Amino acid sequence: MHAAPAELQVTYAYEHMRCSPDFDPSPNTYARRMDEALIRARLAQVEWHISVGERAIARQRDIIAKLRSGGLMSANAEGILRVLEQTQAAHIADRDMLLKRLCVTSPLASTLSVFLSR
Repeated sequence: MHAAPAELQVTYAYEHMRCSPDFDPSPNTYARRMDEALIRARLAQVEWHISVGERAIARQRDIIAKLRSGGLMSANAEGILRVLEQTQAAHIADRDMLLKRLCVTSPLASTLSVFLSR
């Protein structure tokens, strides 16, 4: 299952806001809501990358275990695992930063982020 591209999510967010009866087109309100929509779109992308990364890391660990059990060299596979783990750490740091930014733009998000981080 693939996430919708960020452009579609942002377009949907804009259309949803524009059709809302309480839509306020003033620059500050509009910018804050668009910032929140962009952050949410990027957050969805990062969450997808994290889930894909978890599967890739698990698969790579299985490969290493099979190589070792067969008495084969696993140095290259271990190097790939390190790169996957470093990439995963970067995605997690990106997610955490986006959640913090979302908490600043949306009071509801700050409440929800407490539950999401558990």
